[in-house]
Amino acid sequence: TLSYLHSNVEKINDRIVVVTPTAIFDAPGNIGDGTRNRVSLDATIPFDRVGLRDLRLVLDYTWSWSELIDPVTGIHRGASAESPFAGNVSLIQDVPAWNSTFGIQAVMEPRRTSYLLRELRVEDTKQPRQVMYWTWQARPDFQLKFQVENPIRRQRGRERTLYSTSRAVADFSGSETQRTTSRPVLRIT
Repeated sequence: TLSYLHSNVEKINDRIVVVTPTAIFDAPGNIGDGTRNRVSLDATIPFDRVGLRDLRLVLDYTWSWSELIDPVTGIHRGASAESPFAGNVSLIQDVPAWNSTFGIQAVMEPRRTSYLLRELRVEDTKQPRQVMYWTWQARPDFQLKFQVENPIRRQRGRERTLYSTSRAVADFSGSETQRTTSRPVLRIT
């Protein structure tokens, strides 16, 4: 299924500038009106016709973009922390004789930008989150799920561009880059 959604949004919740007698800072708040757009692609592709019974590929992709007026700079930009792309690819094998389902999944959400008064923050994920799982339905009222997340280590990063007074003045004061690598995680639920 391919779908498109356009929304005229009132009272967008983002980061506002707060001025008090002793300080200027940003906080969550209503920054006014804007637009949001989303294109989604959802598909389930069964492999029964090629002789692979109960195997299916599931795709779920979303592209998003928005437009609003930045309360700090007065120029058009997207919403804070909005990911322009998110995706999920799953290969799922049902094994009815074992009351089991096996799956491999890749979850992608590569980039988010946040706009603060004195900071521009970009969070970037270099690789998708990987998940391998086995679900066993032991009885109708009892199920076990064994799941390994990130068997291939996953890198994530955050870049911060800092300003002394505000992004509007563009008085660059420094930058910071952080990189982390996740380790595999085993979950049993």
